[in-house]
Amino acid sequence: MTPKKTVDNTIQFITLIDGDLKLPIIAPDEDSGPLVKALVEDEPGKNLIGYRTWATMKELAQLLSKVTGLKAEVVTLPKSEPPVGVPPELAQELSDNFLY
Repeated sequence: MTPKKTVDNTIQFITLIDGDLKLPIIAPDEDSGPLVKALVEDEPGKNLIGYRTWATMKELAQLLSKVTGLKAEVVTLPKSEPPVGVPPELAQELSDNFLY
């Protein structure tokens, strides 16, 4: 999801995800190595859920506003709309996934 800037310089995160849903956040350049190491060192068949923190889209928009001074908001599209910026051959599949 790429943020969009409106004519009044508001940054919009346009998504099918509810703005209040907590999501796992990771810093790939710092977190991936330790997570992969943990998987490699553990026994086969183990699963790992790795994250740095949990945050909502609304919290991320507030953080962006605080850091940049720009207004930021989350725009949640109806689940019936295809995801923005997704190739047509994937749009239906992803739309179905968001219904769960």
